[in-house]
Amino acid sequence: MNRWKSPIERVHSNLADNVRTARHAAGLTQDQLAEYAGLERKSINRIENNRLSPTIDTLVRIAMVLKIPVSDLIDG
Repeated sequence: MNRWKSPIERVHSNLADNVRTARHAAGLTQDQLAEYAGLERKSINRIENNRLSPTIDTLVRIAMVLKIPVSDLIDG
């Protein structure tokens, strides 16, 4: 049974998918993305599994490493 998701839940779910997809497209592992962004691998894992809501600072760091606009992570 599908549970209705609020708009915020959809944004978080899309963000998780978009980070994972962009990381794969860049050919990076979670370890590499974390290292280049100055984050812990567990943070990347938790973001990609929709268990952590990243700060703007974290989103900017990830986007810079992936060489994409932050809006791509949010909007897809």
